[in-house]
Amino acid sequence: MAHKLSKIVILFSISILGCKDFKSNEEKLNVLNSRLIEINDKLKNHRIKLNHNLESQIFGNKNISSYSILTYYDADCSECFEQLEKWKDLVAHFQGLNQRTNIKFILYTEDTLLVNIYLKNINFPKELIVYDLENNFLSKFRHASEKAFNSMLVDKKKKIVFIGSPLISEKIKKHFSESLISK
Repeated sequence: MAHKLSKIVILFSISILGCKDFKSNEEKLNVLNSRLIEINDKLKNHRIKLNHNLESQIFGNKNISSYSILTYYDADCSECFEQLEKWKDLVAHFQGLNQRTNIKFILYTEDTLLVNIYLKNINFPKELIVYDLENNFLSKFRHASEKAFNSMLVDKKKKIVFIGSPLISEKIKKHFSESLISK
């Protein structure tokens, strides 16, 4: 009888701990969603204004595409290259939906030579890279330091349409995709 009771106590403890972990993950997700809503409410329709050099590298000097997808990474972080590797499929997906989409990865680094070697090793398209040696982008858009908020969908008037990483959320990827198709 005592053996059976100890099994019940163990199973009950596991179920409580499992629920507690689930709730903490659910709470984390709720916090993340709240932050996503807060950032988008604050910055939606905000015009991207950067120093002239950085802005011209990102958007070019010619007529701006219908949409731009801008993603920031600190390129001195090795984990970011794993993220860039995953982005290759997303880039193909988004460009397949709208070939005029301007996709740029804004990389902050103090060592462009080393970053170029890493980019070559993962066969990442160099034309998608913009180096931000002074970290100007992050100084204007602090939220971009968090991977969940490091990407922006921007319209042809350089106004923010949506902020969030399509790499970490299917819903955000769908939102980006639907926006690219609609124009």
